[in-house]
Amino acid sequence: MTFGPEPPPLLEMLPASARRGLPAKLDIHVYSPDADKRFVVLNGRRYREGESIGEGAVLETVTPAGATVRQGSRRFRLAVPR
Repeated sequence: MTFGPEPPPLLEMLPASARRGLPAKLDIHVYSPDADKRFVVLNGRRYREGESIGEGAVLETVTPAGATVRQGSRRFRLAVPR
């Protein structure tokens, strides 16, 4: 039996020093099978996949469960609030 790769950690699980300056509040999350319709609103600003969200971080993908962000070689997830 094989398993896929481990998902990136949640932003909240990163050390405070790694979270500094990153948008931490996922206000709105819109997922669609059509990539052109996906976006998130972080701290009041709208972002689409591939856009910079600050501090060298890029919104990599919007997923059904949240979003994946890449900052250099580090990846992490923003979860949809429940």
